[in-house]
Amino acid sequence: MKRADPEESTLFASFSKAATPCPAGTPGRVLEAVVDAGSLLVRCENGFCTLTPVAPGVVRVQVFPGGSASQPPSEMTVEPQPPDLDIELRDEGGIYLLTADGLRAKICKEPFGLTFSAGPSAPALEQVADGGVEWQGRHYALRFRLGDDHLYGLGEPYQLGRDQPLDLRGRSYPIWNHHYPPSRMLIPFVLSSRGYGLFFDNPWRACVDAGEAFPELLQYEADGGPIRYYVFLGDALEIMDRYTALTGRAPMPPIWALGYIQSKFGYHNWDEVDELADTFRGKGIPCDGIALDLYWFKEMGDLEFDEENWPHPAEKIAELRERGFHLILIEEPYVTSASPNHAAGLAEGVFAMDASGEQYIFRMWKGMASLVDFSKPEARRWWAALHERLIGWGIGGWWTDLNEPETDFHDMVFAGGPVLGQHNLQPLLMHRAVFEAQRRFAPEMRPFVLSRSAFAGSQRYGAAVWSGDVAPTWDAFASQVVLGQSCSLAGIPLWNCDIGGFLGRPSPELYLRWLQFALFAPICRAHTAHAPREPWQFGANVERAAREAIRTRYSLLPYIYSCLYQTHRTGAPLMRPTFALFPDDPALANRGGQYMFGEALLVAPVTEPGERDRGIYLPAGTWYDFWTGERLEGGRGTLARAPLERIPVFARAGAIVPRIEPTQHVLERRWEHLILEVYTGADGRFLLYEDDGMTTAYLTGEFAASEIVYAESEDRLRIAIGAAEGDFPGRFERRTYLVKLIGAEEPSAVLCDGAPLRKLDSKMDLAAGESGWRYDARRKVLLVSTPPAADGLEVVALAARGGEAVHASQ
Repeated sequence: MKRADPEESTLFASFSKAATPCPAGTPGRVLEAVVDAGSLLVRCENGFCTLTPVAPGVVRVQVFPGGSASQPPSEMTVEPQPPDLDIELRDEGGIYLLTADGLRAKICKEPFGLTFSAGPSAPALEQVADGGVEWQGRHYALRFRLGDDHLYGLGEPYQLGRDQPLDLRGRSYPIWNHHYPPSRMLIPFVLSSRGYGLFFDNPWRACVDAGEAFPELLQYEADGGPIRYYVFLGDALEIMDRYTALTGRAPMPPIWALGYIQSKFGYHNWDEVDELADTFRGKGIPCDGIALDLYWFKEMGDLEFDEENWPHPAEKIAELRERGFHLILIEEPYVTSASPNHAAGLAEGVFAMDASGEQYIFRMWKGMASLVDFSKPEARRWWAALHERLIGWGIGGWWTDLNEPETDFHDMVFAGGPVLGQHNLQPLLMHRAVFEAQRRFAPEMRPFVLSRSAFAGSQRYGAAVWSGDVAPTWDAFASQVVLGQSCSLAGIPLWNCDIGGFLGRPSPELYLRWLQFALFAPICRAHTAHAPREPWQFGANVERAAREAIRTRYSLLPYIYSCLYQTHRTGAPLMRPTFALFPDDPALANRGGQYMFGEALLVAPVTEPGERDRGIYLPAGTWYDFWTGERLEGGRGTLARAPLERIPVFARAGAIVPRIEPTQHVLERRWEHLILEVYTGADGRFLLYEDDGMTTAYLTGEFAASEIVYAESEDRLRIAIGAAEGDFPGRFERRTYLVKLIGAEEPSAVLCDGAPLRKLDSKMDLAAGESGWRYDARRKVLLVSTPPAADGLEVVALAARGGEAVHASQ
């Protein structure tokens, strides 16, 4: 059945005319329900409700108090393709039963209440029948029953101290973004362990109470806005798929943004940047990004280089890019009165106003200023135009700071409405303005926006959120491990934090442990206020360990990039809680100190000073120490070695992890020689994704994806690298592989595409790129070097106890 907006329905209009305005109350009892234009329209004593299935397992619920029949459009969602869903309604006496693909909804008639489930025996989400929807003026509340739910998401619901919970149950969270510091970046999306997600599609100031006031209730209260929410049914990854399909998929980031990024408040001139770049390259420490803080301009809002300290910017930007460094420039939504753009902005009418309709000018820490009102389309166009020259010069990314907004006032008025309804939207709309600048002036280049705040949907504009000005303490560091997972579960996959903390100087050990964690985060970036954060600032031993750690990050780029392609396609975040992959293990419900990095790797950061053995919990199955190859059985806690030079990381049996030899920057060399680490003990598969790494051509099909499949039986281990589907300019013509089968027994023979490979005499032969195989008995690793292949190949290791030397697919 084709879905249409219920507000376009003539039946809806007739219901509206029949309603009695009601300034306070509840829907009351149900009078009538009918399916019309793809929605269920429910007429109640005191208003209306619509239930609209928008995708399999997803329903939008809207409540219209009194006679109101309109709601503002959402800035947080994208317009979905109308689904072809069969909707059925049955009157079963005390309830109506609505069914659609992946959805059952029961509508209690008296009093009004809703229950949602994926099927007759599936766990249900129940909106309480008495008081589940209440309003008083523009204020309203929604209430849902809690069972044994564990609740997750909400973005960055920061709690001071190291007791940052992954499970949100038992506390309340204001949906009002601000910088404490550090950031409180709240997104009104909650995911439950009982198989549902709830997205409150309303930007107004609100509060989510996850069982604090009443342990048996999940409550949402808002100061205004539409009574509109979405229910998603499924497991955690299915819900993330459906939620990000609604709010927008994250685009592929430019690949350089996945390398190491160095930042500081701040670098003062080109001489300091040149010295920084020279030191990275001279010391052999990989780096791709350099972020410039407030010193690059004269006045906030200029969006122009201060050419007294930064002369000839176009030439310098090109020179740095030639060396593999991409610049990221900070910008804020404020324009100070001393900036030439302030008078221009006043003339264009782009700033937030006061109650009298005059554009607001106020004092902030940078002086008198105005706040750009990004709810105005003309303001977004004006702001985008200020980026034209910088984009033409090749600036790599944008750093949207102070954009909660940090300073606004209760009597501010935006084009979109009062401050209570617009505050949370401003970072999202600023991201949109920067994204539209990129699309307008360099549509072939990918967006990258590093941001202190965000809201639901920011991910579709390329926003990568960082957690604000965190303290350089072990407690603050420990909280970051959990916040990254919560943010990822709120739909923002490109999360990061200030390595080492923002204010003050961390100890060398804290800096190194923080860096080691950030290597297994979506974005890896160091930042500070004035104090050193470069890897060589903490002594020779830390510098040596930091170099090797960053090189590990660069070696994993094929794995990281391919995982982010899955994020782009399905919304599955790169950094995800272990419960999302092992939902049946109750021990993982609130275990936020460890997480999965993609599907293959379990990471357990060290967040205690002096800790050299770290307690972890391995889910059921076979696991391998990522550093040593030691095999362990899961389903239990264990003590993992954590020497200063590394943190515990484990790979699942069946995992396939593509790697490369590390480079000094990500575009220095393509992936002509690929290392495939295969962890034996279970079958597995992996989709290797490649494109040009920089442009938007992948959106029109210019990419290559190869499925890699590993299977084992009693007499053979087989890895098949499928022929790539698709192509892109600059892709390799032939590639060699070094396959590492970790945990394997020594074979009797190894075949490549059915032909026997010779057994090599020494490691030197492997290092020289000779085709053949070698077995490391001490580490139980079979290494196979393949001849160059144009596209796809198969490697088979035959068991030592026998097996004919035949092609494994026969």
